[in-house]
Amino acid sequence: MEIPPVRYALTSDDVRIAFQDFGVGPPVVFCMAAFTHLTGLWNVDLVRRRLLEPAALSQRVLIFDHRGSGLSDGFDAPPSLAARSLDVVAVLDAAGVERASLSGFDLGGQVAVAFAALYPDRVERLVLTNSRFGPGGRELAEALNPEVEVHASSSAEARLEQVRRAIGLGTEHEWVETTPSALKHPDYIAARAEYERLVGSRDVWRKQIEAIADLDITELAPLVQAEALITFNDNRVHHLGYARLLDELIPHSTLIEFDGEDVEYWVGDNWADITDQHVRFITGKAPQVPVTNRFGVVMFTDLVGSTSTSLALGDAAWKARLEQYDRAAEAAIPAHNGRIVKHTGDGHLAIFDRPDDALRAALRLRDRLEAAGIPLRTGLHAGLVEERGEDISGTVVNLASRVESAADTNAVFVTSTVKDMLMGTRFRFEATGMHTLSGFDEPWSLFAAAGDA
Repeated sequence: MEIPPVRYALTSDDVRIAFQDFGVGPPVVFCMAAFTHLTGLWNVDLVRRRLLEPAALSQRVLIFDHRGSGLSDGFDAPPSLAARSLDVVAVLDAAGVERASLSGFDLGGQVAVAFAALYPDRVERLVLTNSRFGPGGRELAEALNPEVEVHASSSAEARLEQVRRAIGLGTEHEWVETTPSALKHPDYIAARAEYERLVGSRDVWRKQIEAIADLDITELAPLVQAEALITFNDNRVHHLGYARLLDELIPHSTLIEFDGEDVEYWVGDNWADITDQHVRFITGKAPQVPVTNRFGVVMFTDLVGSTSTSLALGDAAWKARLEQYDRAAEAAIPAHNGRIVKHTGDGHLAIFDRPDDALRAALRLRDRLEAAGIPLRTGLHAGLVEERGEDISGTVVNLASRVESAADTNAVFVTSTVKDMLMGTRFRFEATGMHTLSGFDEPWSLFAAAGDA
């Protein structure tokens, strides 16, 4: 979908708030983290594909930049939660919406709680995900999460200072502390660095960090009348104790705890499980999944003899080998403009736009694992695939899987379709004969790729 136009709402205390209005369905206000830039959000692929576009299929989304961030006006003195709630009032009024659900993340969770407490007649339902709480709940939250010491390597203030120092640099070390799954997506780290530069200078970030440090919802949470869904994972920024405290304080709430350590939950492997819960809670219906047909080069990989190898190595050594394999795939595939669609236990399914990118990725991955003594087989096929959200399906996908099953150890097999598309390039292919592939009536001519000398 196209990036929605930016509109402006004027608050009762004369602050201009930038917002966007898109999608169809019951209205929901997305209250995001403290640092946002509306148009920049759409340039971060995972945010666009996993958060914004799916939400628009079943909800009317109102999303805004907090005062002091992005395209909204700044502030002189640190604004209270009551003042920040005026931002939501202004957006709803400008959009002509009397009542809406609110979905709050990080600082947005605090704003959503404050708004629900102060303006109960304007709130349908409340969703809180990895929400900030505030210093007033620290001891109570730690008591509700006995294992919190494993995440207490530094104070919240020190972590915020680490974030401020790394703004706009794309430093991988910082993601280990906040959203470790981002390390699987180098393109996400790069896009987020550009996004952070759009949000503002380090002075802008420091001012906002200082402004939110003392915000607290201890007294406000018990005043919330709306039904609330609290989704949380045990991340290293806001641990599970805060979620359990929210669940205790908000009268009509349900808490769902998820696996994972990613504060930016849309980056983790279980992002769809979390967002599906949000959609069901707000709309009362199952999430809609967009289906499109697109050209793609599909790649399947599989470790050879994984069952016997795992038994021979033992659990610990086998896990280490799988992690080595995953790291190699997560480096080679995005580096050649591909996307890992899913892990298949001891393999990967990936998709590329171009056959040369796909084959280079396959050969690089094969060579790296072969050098490490890890046998791999790979299959490639190309054509129209059905894309359903982030998943892909169809005959092309099924055939690519069968090509991988037919491949020799440490070989990359391709169909004649892929070979013909690379005619005239420097890639070389060796014919392996006609192969009968399970589920297909006619035999297929397959070729072993021998590199681009």
